[in-house]
Amino acid sequence: MTIQFKVMKVPRFHFILAVIFCILFSGPLQAQVLDFSAFEEPKVTFDNLTYIMPNERQYFLFQPFVKELDGVAVSVGTFRSLSVASQGNFSHLVMMDMDWRIVQFNKVQIGALKQAENFAEFKKLMAIPKFMEDVMPTSKDLGEYELRWKYVTELERLAQYDEGATFISSPEKYQKLRKMALAGQISSVVGNVASNDMSLLSDELSKHSLKVSVIDISNVPTYLAHSRKMEVLMDSLKKLPLDEKARVNFTVGTGLDAVKLKGQPVSDSWEYLSVKARKYIEGKKFFVGRSELEHKHSGTYNEFISSLKPIPVNANSLSSCSRALQILLGQ
Repeated sequence: MTIQFKVMKVPRFHFILAVIFCILFSGPLQAQVLDFSAFEEPKVTFDNLTYIMPNERQYFLFQPFVKELDGVAVSVGTFRSLSVASQGNFSHLVMMDMDWRIVQFNKVQIGALKQAENFAEFKKLMAIPKFMEDVMPTSKDLGEYELRWKYVTELERLAQYDEGATFISSPEKYQKLRKMALAGQISSVVGNVASNDMSLLSDELSKHSLKVSVIDISNVPTYLAHSRKMEVLMDSLKKLPLDEKARVNFTVGTGLDAVKLKGQPVSDSWEYLSVKARKYIEGKKFFVGRSELEHKHSGTYNEFISSLKPIPVNANSLSSCSRALQILLGQ
């Protein structure tokens, strides 16, 4: 008996669709989820729960410097981490902080992003006790109930000045963040930017051929400068797989109280700076060989800041001394 096989012809159009489907949904191009199990459990906590609260109210000033960046964003803090990720085209966000409460708080934010379809729903979830009860211990200065409402209220206030720069005022940028959260591309980990944790982060990113394109360290350098650890910070950042366009975003206190936003005085005592990462790391020379007294004196750190050649970009400041600063893109 002869068995005959009938060969069915697949229409060319259907064949092309099948090929496209395989390309789009094949394993190698799926979202890469990073593994931070090598990082130690949190050991540090600060008494002041207000570190969770955003107090740098002109974070939108960083947008021109990060909007074209991709790769990995690494950031300390709570609000600023999500903000920087929403401003660019990043594949991953690593929310890294030393304080275990901030790390846990950020995990709550990631959970809220996954469940909330828009920013309005996100705010509601962040204010629900069940989202906060396990991560927000009470404090003699600020209770858990007051804190979560203060955080949400502060986000609402910041949205008035944001003008589409970040996820709190741009539906498109919120959806960008939400997609990252749903894909497992936002991580909240315990880490110190001026430690061997950067080596661990480097190892994990290198496994996936990922590069860091922005590092946001807030005003952490101010504390490190006074404790003679700026050299450690530079060495730690140097260990990261940096993109050639990678930048360091940070802030410096002005000592003043307010700026004008939309014609109204708003509490903000920060200078906002962004500089190419490699240029920032090269600044190590300003701290090498300095005495302990020189390190504690603000002059050395100010000399370092001056070497970055910042220019004023905020024309609405109440004083010429109270300004938002950024670094020229071409540096």
